[in-house]
Amino acid sequence: MLLMGGGYWLYAFSAFDRGQILDLVYPTLSLALSYTAVTVEEFILEKQRRHRVTELFGHYVPPEIVDEILTSPEALNLDAAREQELTVLFTDIRNFTTFSEKTPPRQVVEILNCYLNEMTAAIFAQGGMVDKFTGDGLMALFNAPVHQSDHALRAVRAALMMQENARDLDDTVEEPLRYGIGIHTGRAIVGNIGNQQRLEYTAIGDTVNLAARLEERAASGQILISQTTYEQVRHLVSARKIGPLQVKGRQAPVVVYQVLGLTADGEELQ
Repeated sequence: MLLMGGGYWLYAFSAFDRGQILDLVYPTLSLALSYTAVTVEEFILEKQRRHRVTELFGHYVPPEIVDEILTSPEALNLDAAREQELTVLFTDIRNFTTFSEKTPPRQVVEILNCYLNEMTAAIFAQGGMVDKFTGDGLMALFNAPVHQSDHALRAVRAALMMQENARDLDDTVEEPLRYGIGIHTGRAIVGNIGNQQRLEYTAIGDTVNLAARLEERAASGQILISQTTYEQVRHLVSARKIGPLQVKGRQAPVVVYQVLGLTADGEELQ
């Protein structure tokens, strides 16, 4: 705007020297109004983008992750799903159906909310994303929507924190509950998936399926991780090899490890 306005004024002065009188007010005012309109439009579009990001991720990731997305929008493409490596965590409350049968519905909801709050707190503490709630459990993603080089370790830490938080609830509930947790690292399609009426930021693929199958095989209080996850955290996590296990939907058995805790190095990295 300044270049165009200055150029026009110089041309008007030159024309005046040649005996021509050009209007200076209306062209300058037109440039100023155009600049104001473009600035306002950009402000509105930026506000809409921020609202869209906050609405999409505000309830599923920690506030600092939302801030990172807003300050670095180029790191996140909301309009296209892409293939990438990530770690998927599934957790589910064991024996919850039996517990619900002998507990009043209102009390079931209150207790379930307490456990889901603790699950979410553990995921957020490690920078993960709560992709969806699955009744009495949830699915979480690490390394999405923002990059995390240590996503496998973050998922294991979150799982251990979940079990610890569940034990902290023992004194507040009549019947303590425990989780079965499955974790797998691999490549999946991540992004907005759905139709024009409803889009959901999620991950799909065999990686997600295997994480869900490991959670199904996990006993109460047990954390099962796949071979690929173990390879990324083997020096930071204490684990016991079990299996190979036959999981639903897979012809070949899967090598599985049970997480027992963090090693000294894993503790130091927290």
